[in-house]
Amino acid sequence: MTAEHQQQQHQQQHTSKVNDTVLIVGASIAGMMQALLWKAGIPYDSYERAAEVRALGSALCFNATTAQIFKFGSKGYIISRAMLYDVLRRQVHKERFHMDRRVVSISQKNDIDQGNNEGKGGVTVEFQDGSTVRGGILVGADGAYSAVRQNMYAQLKEKNLSPASDDVPLPISL
Repeated sequence: MTAEHQQQQHQQQHTSKVNDTVLIVGASIAGMMQALLWKAGIPYDSYERAAEVRALGSALCFNATTAQIFKFGSKGYIISRAMLYDVLRRQVHKERFHMDRRVVSISQKNDIDQGNNEGKGGVTVEFQDGSTVRGGILVGADGAYSAVRQNMYAQLKEKNLSPASDDVPLPISL
């Protein structure tokens, strides 16, 4: 299947309901891996706060799970973070990858809680420029101090649902 055919297929699949769309916030390696959802026919849009993305860090090592090692044997693979990031970036659709989009708020809708069993809930993300997007699922891949995390925890606190242990700032190690 050619890249052009895959892109056309992705665009056709992306015309599905907005609530089927996965919204990915963050262009980390985890966010880029999530953006490969299109290969499974899952519509997505990816949003990154930075105007330009740069791979950070050194190298990564990929190993098989322990059970597979004992059963089959396995090699680990080491790849530079920049190289992996470049490989992933070339796999995502540019029209689904939105740069310079800083999240300012997130709102969730749960219709089931409101007596509607059709499950048409979803999530709306508002950006610094005032624009909004709506989808069915939100993936936060924007780091430990992420806007997604901060917004979700603020909502949990408002409802007195956040555990006390989660109210402690994350430590920084240098």
